[in-house]
Amino acid sequence: MKKYILTTTTYHTEKELDFYGIALIEQDDSNSYELIKAFNDLTQDKASVENLIDNCNKLGLEEIHFKDVVEDLVSF
Repeated sequence: MKKYILTTTTYHTEKELDFYGIALIEQDDSNSYELIKAFNDLTQDKASVENLIDNCNKLGLEEIHFKDVVEDLVSF
């Protein structure tokens, strides 16, 4: 089963900075995971990425459209 998940990257400076992204993973019958594609460090707005992930999973976004959806997110 494929699904979209949240990614987080933390940068350590004077304070910690968290940036969020989205990844497509696939889980097989043995509960192993494979990373299909990831777009990390898209924004510091966690809620917008979580909303995108929720919509992608609910609508069953096909992998072929993944890059287009991410480009739409970062272009606003």
